[in-house]
Amino acid sequence: MKKTVLSMVALLAGSGAAFAQSGGSSPLYANGFVQYEYLSGADEIDFWFGDFALGLRGAFGGTPVGFDLGVLAVGSTQEDFSTSALFPTVWAETAYGKFSLGRPRSAMASRIKVPPIAGTYYFTDDIQVAFNFTDMAVLQGGVDSYGLRYDGNFNGFDVGLSWHHLGGIGGKGMDGNGTSLTGFVGRDYGAFDFAVGFEHLQGEGNSETTYVATLGYDVGTYGARVSLGDSFLMPDSAYSVEAFYRPLDWLKVTASYGNYASYAVYGANAEASFLKNGYAGIGYFDGDGFSSGITTAYVGWKLNY
Repeated sequence: MKKTVLSMVALLAGSGAAFAQSGGSSPLYANGFVQYEYLSGADEIDFWFGDFALGLRGAFGGTPVGFDLGVLAVGSTQEDFSTSALFPTVWAETAYGKFSLGRPRSAMASRIKVPPIAGTYYFTDDIQVAFNFTDMAVLQGGVDSYGLRYDGNFNGFDVGLSWHHLGGIGGKGMDGNGTSLTGFVGRDYGAFDFAVGFEHLQGEGNSETTYVATLGYDVGTYGARVSLGDSFLMPDSAYSVEAFYRPLDWLKVTASYGNYASYAVYGANAEASFLKNGYAGIGYFDGDGFSSGITTAYVGWKLNY
């Protein structure tokens, strides 16, 4: 099954949920998810995707502190690729917000996430290169990274800002070493939520910026989302719309449409939840540039401890 840049047209549908640290009194926490998939179309392939964090929290002099290990991983037994990246940080929460030091995740991409297409994450490594360059450059190898991140809340507005040193990004749209600065502002208004963000990359002899925005509506039983993105790695802006309906508490049906330049894509999937953190689903994806439609089946587990 040939991956293609045309899959970017479904860019941020259903995104916008924050990758938040789990609450509770336990010193250990985990958040994120892991997912295994099987795709059938012109070819057949299995695929796994993981995006999660494991952490340890405590206190120092009355100040909450901790260690967070973020993980990104992709792979397949039927295609010749398998890679992972670790994002270790130490953090402290103060009256002015949360400060993280080490190899933090992109603040923008943590708030405005690239979603699955018809339930599958098989295409997201292509999409995230355009809309999450900072994290994906580390995942795809050959890039050293370290930096700082800040997360806070001001008068009900969530804000995040992260700075990253990227060593050895030649051949990835930049020359030599570089830096990235990412940020977002977002807020929930009852059933509505919105977020806007940016990612600015500065390399030797080059400087580029990506912008994203998302607006969602969710009343539990049904909802919708509209997202926009403009990346220096794409020749034109893109948009997507998504709508979902829950006929049962454990069943969610989703349909989405996206447009990238003159190319259109569409997808639909049905997903059932089980054992609180488990889920499984089937989906279908098609669009311009694909020789045939793609059927997906997947199962995953959410980490929320």
